[in-house]
Amino acid sequence: MLCDFCGYKNNKTDSECPNCGREVVYRELSDEEISENISRLADKTDYLIPTRFDIVMKWGFFALALTSFVVNLVLGKHIFFALIISVCFVLSALTYGYPKLCWEMEKYKLKIRANYVDDLTPNSIWSIQRKMSCLPFIVLAVILTLLFYRLV
Repeated sequence: MLCDFCGYKNNKTDSECPNCGREVVYRELSDEEISENISRLADKTDYLIPTRFDIVMKWGFFALALTSFVVNLVLGKHIFFALIISVCFVLSALTYGYPKLCWEMEKYKLKIRANYVDDLTPNSIWSIQRKMSCLPFIVLAVILTLLFYRLV
């Protein structure tokens, strides 16, 4: 059976899709629905759907943001560092967990330089670039955390 959300081929014993984590609903499809699903899935991969890894990273970064904020407030008086570190982790979480939001921002940026941007679709390069754009936030958060502990 194919997942209705991401198109991953599941076993009949799966209660949730191993690719996207959504609940798998088993129903009989007509031949027309099957051919339509196959042609739709064969056309492209949807890079706007977060994978299970993206979802885990999103919640991990949200947890880091909350943890670093609480620890920095308890251990020191530098609220500015605590806020910036938490904002860095929140931005990383948003980048990983919400690819549709990132794509809409990218299209808005492209509208400045190009026409017919609404017809564009993301590709694998964009997906990798979206995930790699978290690195500066993570590096900044780590550097600020190290500086914060030197000041405390």
